[in-house]
Amino acid sequence: MKVLIAYDGSDCSDAIAKDLSRAGLPDEVSAVVLSVVHGSAYDPVLISPPSSGGADVHSETYSAKTIARLVDLEAQTHQLVAQLRLDHPKWIIESELVCGDPRTEMTRATTLFTPDLIVMGSHSRSMLGRWIHGSFTQFTLHNTKVSARIARNLISDEMVAPRLVVAVDGSQDSMAAVEAIAHRVWPLGTEVRAVAVLSHRYIQPALGFSAYFTCEMELIRRAFQNAVDDAATQLRRAGLNAAALVLPGEPAAVLIAEAIDWKADCIFLGTHGTGALARMLLGSVSTAVATGAPCSIEVVRLPSTKS
Repeated sequence: MKVLIAYDGSDCSDAIAKDLSRAGLPDEVSAVVLSVVHGSAYDPVLISPPSSGGADVHSETYSAKTIARLVDLEAQTHQLVAQLRLDHPKWIIESELVCGDPRTEMTRATTLFTPDLIVMGSHSRSMLGRWIHGSFTQFTLHNTKVSARIARNLISDEMVAPRLVVAVDGSQDSMAAVEAIAHRVWPLGTEVRAVAVLSHRYIQPALGFSAYFTCEMELIRRAFQNAVDDAATQLRRAGLNAAALVLPGEPAAVLIAEAIDWKADCIFLGTHGTGALARMLLGSVSTAVATGAPCSIEVVRLPSTKS
């Protein structure tokens, strides 16, 4: 498995390390930590580039402020890499330090490395970190054909096995999220809740046809129940403790509330499905969940859609 980790040198490093230790990733992982200092190499005050050789500076020159950021980020990246190697001794981990636009560098690294999963940190005070909840995260979700994970500080008990929430609507893409969970390596006692959200917004009752509306909602509820039951069965076959839930409400709010009440480690979502929830996953639902959930988020893409 190939993992690309976007890191900005802030307090999110602790969240990334802890999150990846509870993400069920296998021992056979090749990871690259991409650290980006936002800015241009061509600053008004020109002096020599960092002597450490860690930055991809070529023959360009940098201002004293840019050099300070590069040197500081290089040291913090080394700390993150050291922690990841301690937690995952069998992983092959490399790092790359660059100066430029985070979105451009993410596109370049994704093209060259072709990862199976992109991991991004959050809750940062730096330039890239502030984008994690905004344009950078949305850019990554919308413009890369790779599964993406937003790592956050744990709300769960580290002494308890991981707890996961997976959104299900019966589509092939939502089942890809279920399969991603089932194919990973989880500690004994890991629990999963397969959740389908039944929202009345998907069917608007016509005046005088309330019985038809009730019938349609019941058909959808049954379809969702079958979908979460199938998901739970697949997860149980993988050795996980799985429950199937169909809950009323709005998808983002329900998924976030479930994660908060249950103190989940991560919410898994699929993309580009044909169901009502899946059609919204790269729109308001994913945005609301990504910005509002206190736990980690993973948006799973079908392998066939990867670039």
